[in-house]
Amino acid sequence: MTGTSPESNELYLSEQRFQAIYDSVNDGILIQDLDSGATLDVNRRFGEFLGFSQQRMLGMELADTGLGIWPYTREVAIDWAMKAIEGEPQTFDWLCPHPS
Repeated sequence: MTGTSPESNELYLSEQRFQAIYDSVNDGILIQDLDSGATLDVNRRFGEFLGFSQQRMLGMELADTGLGIWPYTREVAIDWAMKAIEGEPQTFDWLCPHPS
């Protein structure tokens, strides 16, 4: 990166480190717009868990991918999202049909 400031080079390296960790962890990570429910980003592992490519997941709502039986329903997913909006970290298991 020639012609850039040391700060922008450090930012670039920091982003690269973050991306490497984000894509290599064994946990699935979903980043969702809590107002619309749309998926903004998922890591590689999350897509593998659900059987969708990362690209296909963008814009989808996690709530619509569940099995449709409790506790894998849209209503339960919305409850989790509301808790996240209130600042409570959420970790949960989610089962959905695999699109194979």
